[in-house]
Amino acid sequence: MVEMRGRTKKGYRKIRDCADQARKDGLGFFWVDTCCIDKSSSAELSEAINSMWSWYRKSEICYAYLNDCPARSQGKDRCQTLARSKWFTRGWTLQELLAPSKLVLYNVAWKAIGTKDKLAQDISEITGIDKYYLGTDTSLLERASVAERMSWASARETKRPEDGAYSLLGIFNINMPLLYGEGTRAFQRLQEEIMKQSDDQSIFAWRAGRSHSGGGLLAQMPASFRASGNIVRAINSDATKPYAMTNRGLQIELPLLKRKGEILARLNCRMEHDFFSDLAIPLRRVGSGNQYERASGEVQSLPINEWVKAKEHSIYIKTTSTDVAARSDPKEGSVIIRELPSGYTISQVFPGPSWPHGSRIVGRLYTRRVKESILVMITSGKSHCVGVMISGHRNTIFRDWTPDARIIPMPTNPALETSHLHSHWTTKDTFTLPKAQRNASDVLYLRVANKLVRGKKLVVLDVVVSDGRYYIFQELAEKVIALLRATAYRLSRVLWWLLGTDDHRSRTITTLYCILDIACWGQLYAVLWLTWDPELAAPVQGALGAVAMLLYAMRKQILIMMGCATSASFARLPSSTRRITRS
Repeated sequence: MVEMRGRTKKGYRKIRDCADQARKDGLGFFWVDTCCIDKSSSAELSEAINSMWSWYRKSEICYAYLNDCPARSQGKDRCQTLARSKWFTRGWTLQELLAPSKLVLYNVAWKAIGTKDKLAQDISEITGIDKYYLGTDTSLLERASVAERMSWASARETKRPEDGAYSLLGIFNINMPLLYGEGTRAFQRLQEEIMKQSDDQSIFAWRAGRSHSGGGLLAQMPASFRASGNIVRAINSDATKPYAMTNRGLQIELPLLKRKGEILARLNCRMEHDFFSDLAIPLRRVGSGNQYERASGEVQSLPINEWVKAKEHSIYIKTTSTDVAARSDPKEGSVIIRELPSGYTISQVFPGPSWPHGSRIVGRLYTRRVKESILVMITSGKSHCVGVMISGHRNTIFRDWTPDARIIPMPTNPALETSHLHSHWTTKDTFTLPKAQRNASDVLYLRVANKLVRGKKLVVLDVVVSDGRYYIFQELAEKVIALLRATAYRLSRVLWWLLGTDDHRSRTITTLYCILDIACWGQLYAVLWLTWDPELAAPVQGALGAVAMLLYAMRKQILIMMGCATSASFARLPSSTRRITRS
């Protein structure tokens, strides 16, 4: 402009007509955003963006030039014509609409369409902003909830994702440095700055989409607040306790309510016309401590009387969803391959849509599903491949979930997908499969067990290569240990039953029952003992099955005979003993 070379540019007419209009209004100076900010200077750009709201608010008058609004836009067609203007869809123009006390809209011919307060009804229908906030008193904006203000920007677009957050700085009276290149992280920083100045928990009441599977407490983009325009602060929200950001997430005290299998956290906000309900967001526990994250599911509105059962908890909530925890921090029931022979690698995992390639955490067992299994393909070189089926089953002896790992036979067709192998062996009895595979010079065998690590129950699998003698010794040692544990458990049951009976008849009946119980257990364990050698197990299992039917029938009759004879004695046992005996 100074060198007189800007007259041929597209935006020159806007500047010239703006100057003419300012002269008519008796103004000595005017400022245009497109040419009064040196965008090549990051310092000046940062200062301008952080100060722009203040400049608009202190201005005598603000002109909004709608170059896509035709000259004839009056009467009934005015609202429809305005609605088609891109000025109402750009992110940066939101503060131009809200900040100045006097705003005049002009069409393409620089003819005044009307002022903000006179066009309040039309603008409200276009933007979703209540006309209460479109008057000349801009201080009323501070009465809007955080979610409501976020909803005003939810349908607006910016060229860069960072500008979606930076264009909202003034609306929330926030100053923060600009870091172009951080992407959606800018919107997270904005929310963190808002939490430092406001205790309005409607910032957490954003609506999750159908594809949202849970994660961070904070929204990733303004569009998440599109349906939150009618959320306001709750009655007596001033009683909200302070909260703060920590390196474990947001530390906050919230009433938690368990309802229909999910955990709901109460917020100090409600729907605009519902005075007798409060909003709640679904949470899920991360690990065994007091750390939580946002669960999948929508914001819910619950009546106030339902919150009587809720208890106040001091918890930490993750503010962002990240894959770091999935790679480094195993969850409850995670299957970890701790030891892998040299030269072997994990090539495939099924089901494993979220398995990070190269990770030793291959999946989870012991979730709510009854039968689960994971197929892990381990390769050595280009041709040798071993399929390991890891499953969890309920142990009939110890009444808990026990992990098991078996080597499946590889198909002759190498093109067969892993999913087909998994579905085939999921429906089969894998106890007949071996735990070891003999190679030319050594033996590859599997060791799997539960392991408690810092309060988390994990499944640890070791894939070991050694000579055959060590494998036989290891297999025998594991069976002896299991036999000793089971024997001690059954003997303790005999003692508890004998101590709980008074008369000779009851003692005789309970002793007979325990002997039959041990016999049944011995039959079951014999089957498990023989499965490592299929040739020996096949003829013996038939005979053991017939014996098992007889033993179980006799034990059932003994239970009927016991009846009332042991019920009174059983009731006198300590509660801990009764629980163990029932199992």
